[in-house]
Amino acid sequence: MQGLVNTLFENIDDAMFDLAEKAENNAAQTLYFDGMRKVRLKRQLVERLFQEQVSKVFNDFANGKLQAAKVEVSAQSSSGDLSLLDDTELEESLAITSTIAKAENRLAPH
Repeated sequence: MQGLVNTLFENIDDAMFDLAEKAENNAAQTLYFDGMRKVRLKRQLVERLFQEQVSKVFNDFANGKLQAAKVEVSAQSSSGDLSLLDDTELEESLAITSTIAKAENRLAPH
């Protein structure tokens, strides 16, 4: 799983860099580069917490302690209204969705 986590962080870094290159102005570009820096700074913590949580879930599974998760899906925002995204928000959303889809695809049992 560590290889998949490494790939995830590489994809995040690449996506943030691509967004920075396409930024409309220097301020937006700086925000993306700051985001990249923050992700890099938090990477070890996230990896450690992820590994701890995965270990806990496997241990709980082995000990028969898991409960079924309840998932609620809603097409509406918290305010109950739908809205359009600007281009930047759309690109960010697509980059995140793409990264998640790649990770889910790699983690899915085959």
